[in-house]
Amino acid sequence: MKPLIFSTVLVLLAGPAVAQVTLEQVREEIGKAISHSTPKPAPSVFNPAMGLVLDAIGQHTTPGQGAFKFRSAEINLDAAVDPRARLYAIINGTPDGVEVEEAAFVTTALPYNLTARGGRYFANFGRLAKRHDHELPFVERTASLDTFVNGEAQTEGLELTYLFRTPFFLQGTVGAGNKIGAENDRLQETDPVAQDGHKNGRPLASFTYNARLFTYAPLGEDWGIDLGLSEAYTPRHYYIGGVRADEGNNARSLSAADLTVRWEPLGDNVYRKALWSTEIFRNNERRRTAVLDPEGTAILDAAGNPLFTNTRKSAWGAVSSIDWRLSPHVSAGAFGDYAEDLDRRAKNTKTFGILLTGHVSEFQNIRLQLSRKRDNFGGKADSQVFVQYRAAIGSHAHTFKDR
Repeated sequence: MKPLIFSTVLVLLAGPAVAQVTLEQVREEIGKAISHSTPKPAPSVFNPAMGLVLDAIGQHTTPGQGAFKFRSAEINLDAAVDPRARLYAIINGTPDGVEVEEAAFVTTALPYNLTARGGRYFANFGRLAKRHDHELPFVERTASLDTFVNGEAQTEGLELTYLFRTPFFLQGTVGAGNKIGAENDRLQETDPVAQDGHKNGRPLASFTYNARLFTYAPLGEDWGIDLGLSEAYTPRHYYIGGVRADEGNNARSLSAADLTVRWEPLGDNVYRKALWSTEIFRNNERRRTAVLDPEGTAILDAAGNPLFTNTRKSAWGAVSSIDWRLSPHVSAGAFGDYAEDLDRRAKNTKTFGILLTGHVSEFQNIRLQLSRKRDNFGGKADSQVFVQYRAAIGSHAHTFKDR
């Protein structure tokens, strides 16, 4: 800008009319030069960053035969509110309708290494439960995630994250929300007559409190491990199986531990890497169970209705996957999943699969999955073939992430 002002003054002072140029004229010309040289903001400078992810599949399964499915179109909005916070929202359109999956604020200037998040969000629980469907290392959400977390780890509440001042990376999160699990309706149950459930509020004992401790440790230049421990605890379920439960110790505990081993060559960690991850779940809660005689027949009351009892039960599940990026455009993987029934541990579902992914670019890929899902309680084995197409445009920070 200085050369422009200097040249303007020279033009005014040049030629035979030097004596007629006044100081006011010089000031006026300099002002014009400054106004023309000042960059003007773009019209969209105050708009939030936006992005869209498309997720569509073609499939052939044993029970359902073949089908093409539009699964979702996910819109992401993100912008700073001021120097102290930002807002983000994720709006997902599916064949079932349009839903606000996440809409939350995140602080950016709290002291003592603290970050707060509040609104509707995916709670920091486990590794895979807080991911959207298109981010998973397999095409369909597995039985363990559906059984123990009930879909994504969606909640409405408040979460606080602290970065510990340790020589190694260590992060801790605590939070409280109405529930965890987008499809978890157990904490929303109401009395069918009195309708006195938790629609208009709930006591503190009926909130779900979550905590997670996460660390990363490098093992040389090319290797590293992630380790996480998570807990979601509800002190009391007021309704079990739709019926008011007044026994003591009606708490529900969902625990998870996840371990990830990473190979990421220092010189080429974008297009050549391998990742193996395993996550284990344990659920413990009271379940409404029919009372059976020694022969396994339901016992009836005087009115001929089955007798039930609220019995505390535990169940386990696990999911493990590996992904190997062979080249800039190809990766291969495999996964296995195990989920016990929440009511009867002897009943379980097992799924195994292999995957091949073509990375057209960092913003779109095509994935082939061959898998087999089987249970041991009378269900028919399901041989599955999926072809998934995923693409993203615009700003979409969590697309295809590893962590």
